[in-house]
Amino acid sequence: MNFVSRIRDRRFVAVDRERGIVFAFGFFDHHDINWTWQLAELFKIEDGNIRRIEAVFLRSAFGMNSGWSTYEQGMSDQIQIIW
Repeated sequence: MNFVSRIRDRRFVAVDRERGIVFAFGFFDHHDINWTWQLAELFKIEDGNIRRIEAVFLRSAFGMNSGWSTYEQGMSDQIQIIW
């Protein structure tokens, strides 16, 4: 069965509350098929709900790290804080 086995190294790089737009990066690991999706997503928020999602996915080697984090942070399912 092909499904996401782990979501990790999530970062919300830009949040525009005035326009209701959020830009995020993350990694979706697929253990059974041995690859990782790197993704960039743009969310449109209206009245507290997600109304639209635009996303770009790039297939990469399983467990690929972003390079923005340490290995431990990149393998964590915790949201990474951007300052």
